Amino acid sequence: MKIPARIGEKLGILVLDDNGEEKSYLISQLLDTIDDEIMEIAMPISEGRLIPLHINSRIKVIYYKDNGQYCFLAKILSRRKGDIHILRIQALSDVEKIQRRDYFRLNTVVPIKVCYDDSKEENGYRCIDTFTLDISGGGLRFASKHNFSGVDSLVCQLNIRDKILSVNARIIRNSAVYNEDYSFEVGVEFINIEQKIREEIINYIFDEQRRLMRKGMI
Repeated sequence: MKIPARIGEKLGILVLDDNGEEKSYLISQLLDTIDDEIMEIAMPISEGRLIPLHINSRIKVIYYKDNGQYCFLAKILSRRKGDIHILRIQALSDVEKIQRRDYFRLNTVVPIKVCYDDSKEENGYRCIDTFTLDISGGGLRFASKHNFSGVDSLVCQLNIRDKILSVNARIIRNSAVYNEDYSFEVGVEFINIEQKIREEIINYIFDEQRRLMRKGMI
């Protein structure tokens, strides 16, 4: 089984318990491929410390491509210390594409500027400053006082950790709602998103998830 992930690519690691239930999500990196089933990854780090996963424990490895999110089941064969602490793992299943509905979606408010073509504007496009209602690795939902009916695609400029991430998206839902601050909720799906940008969004989501879990809020 060939794993179509690149050397140096960021990986999500879902640690599983003895019953196969998901315990925690960590970030790693693909360091080397030994053969079609065995590869070496960086030992995950959380909050500045190494997480020494146990030999023979099972994990779910997640990575991202332009056309979606993929995963496979693996077990840890060995650990090796060095300048970079390394885990050698073996794939136990075929690669599966994760359905978009299975992306973890975080309810969070992130400042966002939404730009789209508008012939009524002098420069041919219009930009609106608003905020997200939730976000995932595959898309987001934002609040709007403007009705986006008739708009197919747009550019989302997300302000995450004081960094602007620009993502092309298409509208999949435009719903009228009763709210004192906004009248519409707009759901979009990311398209042609750069791998680096998706990884930054995913890292932000799971950092926020861990922070909220520590506070007992989720």
